[in-house]
Amino acid sequence: MYHILGLIIFFPSFFSIFQKKIENSKSLVLFFILSLFMLASIRYHVGTDYYSYYKFFNNINPFKFESNYITGTSYNFEPLFLYITAILKNLIISPYFYFSFFSFFTLLLVFKGITILSPHYLLSIFLFYSHFYANYTYNGIRQGIVMGFFLISLKYIIDKKLLSTIAITIIAIMFHKSGALILISYFLSKIDFKNRLILILGIITSILIWKLGIGERLFTLVTFQFPQYHEYLRIYIELFYTEHTLFNVLQRILIIIPLIFYYPELSKNNQFTKLFSIYFFGIIIYFIFGFFSIFMTRINMFFRIIEILLIPIFYQSLKSKKQKILVLIVIGIWSFVILANLYYNEDFYPFRTLFGVLF
Repeated sequence: MYHILGLIIFFPSFFSIFQKKIENSKSLVLFFILSLFMLASIRYHVGTDYYSYYKFFNNINPFKFESNYITGTSYNFEPLFLYITAILKNLIISPYFYFSFFSFFTLLLVFKGITILSPHYLLSIFLFYSHFYANYTYNGIRQGIVMGFFLISLKYIIDKKLLSTIAITIIAIMFHKSGALILISYFLSKIDFKNRLILILGIITSILIWKLGIGERLFTLVTFQFPQYHEYLRIYIELFYTEHTLFNVLQRILIIIPLIFYYPELSKNNQFTKLFSIYFFGIIIYFIFGFFSIFMTRINMFFRIIEILLIPIFYQSLKSKKQKILVLIVIGIWSFVILANLYYNEDFYPFRTLFGVLF
């Protein structure tokens, strides 16, 4: 099912090589967004966090203009997410509509972000579907919403509009604490890498810091300064303390290599330069703290979603149709391999719906 839908989204991107006018078709991208929304709306117990959000919705009380009205739940969710859920509880009684609402909200943000900044809408939506859709629409719902806000904020970051960036950051934080990375990204975008050698040395150094254990010692030293968070840290270590696999590392390196190789040409594009600076910082952090793989992957996904903009910028810089065909084939193979991982996760496969199991 995942691959069939992926092929349906991928083929228009391939066809756009010969019919350039469809690559930025808002109608086609909106159709795919609505299709993904419908699929997310009918899912049933699909996603690692599905039961937690299901239980949260059932436990929360409908919104009232009273203090401390939320009882019977121990969830420590951010306030805006919590209050929106409580307001929805006044309007709907079924958690399925609750999942549907937040799926629509997330995908609407993604649609807006793509149509504002991407030079190739179809390729961006395919990359989003293949690499982010399942984990951040079905699973990490709050973080998925914040990643959508991040895509919206990138326009303001590129245009150096600090106040607008701060406003979006504040809203995003009230859905998930990772929203603070939006404001950090504003300042990261100001970093100007002069040449490819600095980028290569940065990658090599960050991997060495991880493998020599320096990153782990640094992380321990910093976290010891905040004893109030030690209990949270203990839980995170129990859940996420594992190193990056060779596959994880190779995937990141294979993505960054062409971007670094073509950096002198691509850096003439101010939009690419700003986005790449943010993305590159995420890669460095990912490698430095490689001992904490799953946790770093979750944080890094915030920066990685920029790939749905960077890769289309790189793709659009290619001059010949043969080059574009080759790159699309590579992107397709890589993306479908990533999708295949869902079949080995019982939380995602088989794909269960309110109407039965889809193939």
